[in-house]
Amino acid sequence: MHYQVVIKKDHYNGKGSYLRVYVPGVDIQDKFFMNGLAKGMLQLDDGRQLSAAQRGLLYSLFNDIRIWRGDSHKKIGVEKVKETLKESFCEAAKVSRFSLSNVSMEIASDFIDYVLDFTFVNGIPLTFKTFEMAKTIKNWSYLCFKNRKCTVCGKSHAEVHHLDAVGRRNRTKVDHSKMQLIMLCREHHQEAHNIGDETFLTKHYVAGIFVPVATLKALNIRGDYGEEANV
Repeated sequence: MHYQVVIKKDHYNGKGSYLRVYVPGVDIQDKFFMNGLAKGMLQLDDGRQLSAAQRGLLYSLFNDIRIWRGDSHKKIGVEKVKETLKESFCEAAKVSRFSLSNVSMEIASDFIDYVLDFTFVNGIPLTFKTFEMAKTIKNWSYLCFKNRKCTVCGKSHAEVHHLDAVGRRNRTKVDHSKMQLIMLCREHHQEAHNIGDETFLTKHYVAGIFVPVATLKALNIRGDYGEEANV
């Protein structure tokens, strides 16, 4: 279970920290406790909140989705999109309802990934402004990869480009999870080969990533994924 909580540090005994936890408005059931104790994961908010850049990107995405939906009223349409996506995100991520006025930067980042993934899955066209803003987020390369979108221009049906040379090896015998990869459309794939990877990445302000085996398999990218593969 996930709850919004207030935590007060009690003391440190040399081996670990004792904390006091207050869960507003929730009566936590006894079934979660054994001998008065419960186990779980603790994730502390570092206090940083939604940045101006994140806010700008989100509202630009909301507006692109509004246009795709055919809603002619900009202000009301954007609010509808925002609230609908916030509700579905909170349900999917198992987080409490939040306001963009004071949401943490961490949840904001996850929400941006969720909204971008929504646009990719539904084939929603992004304006040039939105696209260029989106390219600056941390998980951009991965989101493009898992949705087979060109990392540079956003075209669909992109191809895998290896930044670590495969050479003449059989690609079905290679562990792709241990190599830096990037999704590129045919045009940009060819450009990368023509001018070299280092020049290409610098020119377009993009980067390669190591991709988990589960994602590679989901995209039917065949390879030799042993037990030590990046999962």
